Amino acid sequence: MAFFLGWITVFLTAMACRVQAASLFAHFMVTNSANYTSGDWEDDMKLAQDAHIDAFALNMAYNDPTNIKSLPATFSAADSVGFKLFFSFDYAGNGNWPKSDVINLINQYSAHSSYFFYKGKAFVSSFEGPGRADDWHTIKSETDCFFIPSWSSLGAKPAVATGILHPVRIWGTWCWALGTASSPILIQKPHINRLRQLKHEQVQLIPSPNSCRRITPLNDKSPTSVTSRNPTKMTKYETAIERIDAAHADDPREAQTPTGQVPYELHYAQKMTSYLSTLNPSAPELLRLAIRAQHLRRWEVPRDSYPATKIGYHSWRAGLQRRQAALVEQICAESGYSVEEAARVGALVRKADLKQGDPDTQTLEDVACLVFLDDQFDKFEAELADEEKMVEILRKTWGKMSERGREEALKIQLSDKAKRLVGIALSG
Repeated sequence: MAFFLGWITVFLTAMACRVQAASLFAHFMVTNSANYTSGDWEDDMKLAQDAHIDAFALNMAYNDPTNIKSLPATFSAADSVGFKLFFSFDYAGNGNWPKSDVINLINQYSAHSSYFFYKGKAFVSSFEGPGRADDWHTIKSETDCFFIPSWSSLGAKPAVATGILHPVRIWGTWCWALGTASSPILIQKPHINRLRQLKHEQVQLIPSPNSCRRITPLNDKSPTSVTSRNPTKMTKYETAIERIDAAHADDPREAQTPTGQVPYELHYAQKMTSYLSTLNPSAPELLRLAIRAQHLRRWEVPRDSYPATKIGYHSWRAGLQRRQAALVEQICAESGYSVEEAARVGALVRKADLKQGDPDTQTLEDVACLVFLDDQFDKFEAELADEEKMVEILRKTWGKMSERGREEALKIQLSDKAKRLVGIALSG
């Protein structure tokens, strides 16, 4: 079966910029194991042992039914074979993990002899989810785990500034990010330099499976070569999300969040995904891509590049939708989606079928309205002195939403003035 070589992780323990020890992990996408037997698990673990891999990082998306089905057999097989496992909680696939679920899983399965421990603590990882950083204070307290998140969307300095991390995990080694397979080190090096400045002691590096095999340890003098056997690529969804987020992260503007400064459009995209998880936790994959790609590279076409008229505004919005749709269609096609699938994502971004009552397009509209009310309205209201105009905007926003979207909108915490304006808008 050998689904495990999706990507290879090198965990380096460094002190005073000198590499002292390393462990080699392979990420295993648990969702791929729905039809696995105990024999399949044991076969893959033996292959991993032959490849000198120390453990599987079990990547699990929230609410994936495969998790509950597979984990007992997975750990039983690992106990039998003498192989190590640890959890990597994926916050990008199906939305955020509830901290109670994380605590229960760690406490339940870290009791197995096959669970990987570091410095006497259960080793736990994550993929994204920086918006739930505060959860980890409680999780670490309840489980005494050694937590190594991947919050690459924040960048090294804001990630360390959360105060949550023991170490940090770097995903910025994918060849496509530079447009060449020969220079992955250039993406990684700024993160390494930042971590060196911060005197961070542990770092986890992830070389790309796409022929990027050279990584540089913290001393930056003696490159370490890592060769994976029969490497495979990430899923097309993961690849597309990574590329979309990389584009968002280019936004020179920043948003202040509880965990530090984040590129504004990346912050916006994360908000969109979060509200989608609330409205529709089982949203189809193409809708999740369209949601994540809203405002893709929008900052490159500012409002003042069009006339300051109503026609100018609508022309700007229409042009943005076409441009953003074309960009995400290209990303989807390059990530492995069919022409039809990429076109569907583009149509959702353009809201092409909104007037025809397409439910996915309406969900996207609901999510965009919710993010506006939650994340932008207070600032918008403070900058626009015309209350009558604000009431008109609120009425239009309310009119765009479905009943389900309106129910969620009423739960949003707004300023007192904003609440008053909402009351006026809804009573009119």
